[in-house]
Amino acid sequence: MFESHSNTADTQGKSASAAQVESRILEAATTQFLKTGYARTSTAAIARTAGVDRRTVLELFGDKEALFRLIIDREAERTRAPVADGVPMFATAMEAVQFLADHRRDIMKTTIIADLGRIVAHEARENPEIADVFRTYDGREQSQALCEHVFTEWIAHGLFRPFDVPIATRQFHGMLNQAFLFEPRIIGRDIDNLDDYLQSCCEWFCKEYAA
Repeated sequence: MFESHSNTADTQGKSASAAQVESRILEAATTQFLKTGYARTSTAAIARTAGVDRRTVLELFGDKEALFRLIIDREAERTRAPVADGVPMFATAMEAVQFLADHRRDIMKTTIIADLGRIVAHEARENPEIADVFRTYDGREQSQALCEHVFTEWIAHGLFRPFDVPIATRQFHGMLNQAFLFEPRIIGRDIDNLDDYLQSCCEWFCKEYAA
């Protein structure tokens, strides 16, 4: 009986240790990508930063492209948290879309998704394997599906009239990305009068689609 309990404890200890190693590698990879970009980051550098050998990195995660995509997906998961457990309801359509705009503003302040986007924008031409990362990674598909679910619920509750949800949500997110991603992180300057711009985006969307 005692020996069986010891084996179980050993297994649990090894499992916890493996999880810690994976976490260290992910954090090391994130640090390296943000510090030196995609092209200049190597699995060897990631391994050194994590304090493991390169073989461990390759066995657990594969190549650096797989790590880069996994990191983006992890950040995307954080962006979904405020609405993942249920769709908030509002008294007006304007309050609803303002919630989405504020949510996107918070995402840009609390995650590194925009910094990862900047890396892709600057390096995709020379590194075509990451050129499509923001169109194909799982997080984007899930984020779009979640956003469509949110608007579908709001339509059902009478905040918005029925509309083509996939197209409309992409339009709205495109406007928000202009303010939070393309202008400040890729072009290199903040969009003029951010609050006024966001307000105009919300007003336009409500004019087009509010019930």
